[in-house]
Amino acid sequence: MYLLDTSVLSVLRSPGAQDAKLVAWASQQQTFNLYVSSISILELKLAILQKRKTSPGECDVLNTWLQKQVLQGFKGRIVAFDGEMAEYCAALHVPNPKSERDAMIAATCLVKNFSLVTRHPLDYKHIKIQTINPWEA
Repeated sequence: MYLLDTSVLSVLRSPGAQDAKLVAWASQQQTFNLYVSSISILELKLAILQKRKTSPGECDVLNTWLQKQVLQGFKGRIVAFDGEMAEYCAALHVPNPKSERDAMIAATCLVKNFSLVTRHPLDYKHIKIQTINPWEA
């Protein structure tokens, strides 16, 4: 099973020509094997809210996408960050601190035994999770 990180979700919303490999990879997957972390929901919502002042129209479009395509589209496949994941996350910071959100996503993969689909596998190189970069597939 696969956990899609925030960068993957964002690009799948509006892929460009350089994203053809990601789109091809995603189209070959069984929907029931694709999951999203509640941490990615947090990151997406933060980005949308930050646009509210500068681009309210775009903010509305993005919020509709989040509600319909992500929250409804992944209903039953959004993994909440829990206590066990928090313990794994804390351990990932010793001895080398990591990005909090990256560590939370990595801990989710460790607990659930998911492969992480990401554009940034180097962010996770010191963590023992399987990463997949569809842009390089």
